[in-house]
Amino acid sequence: MKIITVGTGVIVEDFIKTAKEIKQVEIVGSYSRSLSRAKDFSDKMGIVKYYDSFSTIVADDEVNTVYIASPNALHYSQAKYFLENNKNVIIEKPIMSSVDHAKELFELAKRNELFIFEAISNIQTPNFKFIKEYIPKLGPIRMIQANYSQYSSRYDLFKEGQKPNVFNPEFSGGALMDLNVYNIQLIYNLFGKPEKSQYYPNVMEGIDTSGVLIMDYGKYKAVSSAAKDSESFGYFQVQGEDGYIISRGPTNELKSLFIKTNEEEFEIDYNLKPRLYSEIEEFGTLFLNKDYKTTYENFERSIEVLEILEESWSQNKLGFKDKD
Repeated sequence: MKIITVGTGVIVEDFIKTAKEIKQVEIVGSYSRSLSRAKDFSDKMGIVKYYDSFSTIVADDEVNTVYIASPNALHYSQAKYFLENNKNVIIEKPIMSSVDHAKELFELAKRNELFIFEAISNIQTPNFKFIKEYIPKLGPIRMIQANYSQYSSRYDLFKEGQKPNVFNPEFSGGALMDLNVYNIQLIYNLFGKPEKSQYYPNVMEGIDTSGVLIMDYGKYKAVSSAAKDSESFGYFQVQGEDGYIISRGPTNELKSLFIKTNEEEFEIDYNLKPRLYSEIEEFGTLFLNKDYKTTYENFERSIEVLEILEESWSQNKLGFKDKD
């Protein structure tokens, strides 16, 4: 898998650094709207190629995959362009701002027999797999709780009247899309879609700076919290009648677990590799094995998570939408 990255933010740096450790993938170039910025970024990251136009990327036969880490509202138009030009795509979470658009690109990828991935780190980790396998030992589930809150480095600028992308409705920013999506992905991939859900955000200038999503599964409930306007200890917890599992720390990592049941009590620290390692390794393996079936099943789940997100912002008339 030979990848071009779109974007020059911290997440792209982490993606490139981690990808260099994985034999199935190779970062061959980077893109920025400014050629000089693209060159500086490539030099910094030890990459040979750099681009300032998408048409140049699609004309490069060495490139088969594009990793898109641009503002959320741009994911749709950029991914569509590359899929139409026979390039596989990896789209940073959340995949986009419209379920209809996600379904459109999914059909386009299948029609052209291309890979389409959502980059969501936590559900690929060994600790996630352990949680999923261990849940039956907790007995009947009663509560799921998650909190991922970080005081944003751009929040002070936002309060001063500026509109950085992460606090801009036009770019589908906010706490739900940036942080709570990790919590929701965990809950959905362990328990499926809730019977109903309701999002309660703190809204400033049309954007949710923090908020709580309550997901109703009938016999048990999930509470998912995230904030960019304040900070808290991060955690993910599943409570059953016979015990509980808690992951301490940011929910995008699942670094360590503590498990307590009627029969045992122990800790696990499986996730010793870089945060993005498992997801990138998975992308490379699926590509190498031409495993479209698993890829498409995964993306169908990404669309279902997006349905939860879309309903949440629609309930509060946040008005997020993709840019054409």
